[in-house]
Amino acid sequence: MSLLNCKSNKINNNTELKSELIISKINSLAGYDLGTYLEYLKRNEIKLSDYNETLKTKLQKSEFPYDIYVLTEIIVNKKENKSFIETELNSKILKWDTGNWGNKFWNLIEKEKLNIKQPNFYEFENGIKKYNFEKFLNAKIRNNELGQNPLLFLNDELTSYEDGNLISILKEYEIIQIDYIPKKESVGMFGKRGIDGKISVITK
Repeated sequence: MSLLNCKSNKINNNTELKSELIISKINSLAGYDLGTYLEYLKRNEIKLSDYNETLKTKLQKSEFPYDIYVLTEIIVNKKENKSFIETELNSKILKWDTGNWGNKFWNLIEKEKLNIKQPNFYEFENGIKKYNFEKFLNAKIRNNELGQNPLLFLNDELTSYEDGNLISILKEYEIIQIDYIPKKESVGMFGKRGIDGKISVITK
């Protein structure tokens, strides 16, 4: 997009900053392109608060952590958006509470004093999550998302263990992130090895 490569902080072509085009761009872009475009608007002294409803609608439709984070950071500046953001983040927690994004979001949530329901299988302390793996696994088993012996990737390495011994093994680690693929999806990806699901565990 040529306008994103503009070297000057201000532009003279007002056509690029017409509200109709701005709304169209916000609605059509995603990921890094969206973030870059929103920064471009800020550099050109466009009041993003004028596009509050467009940004809120975009947040509602967003499926990926980057988009959700970038949009939340902007619209949280309007106090009247607080309840809306809390609803969206609570409903999308499985989308953004993943990988390195989880800690980034929880730090923003803490900073902005947002009321987001935190899962009971980890605590958020000093800017990072600390998991209780037994609580996590039991919760996912109750929801029929995982079985007793899911495929384990420990710090990105496939790790074998004896059936029924997973909790004992992971008690030795300080776990800061767990991501998982439920049973109904992992079988198609990993065959019989994925019959109980797949988990990725990152330790400190």
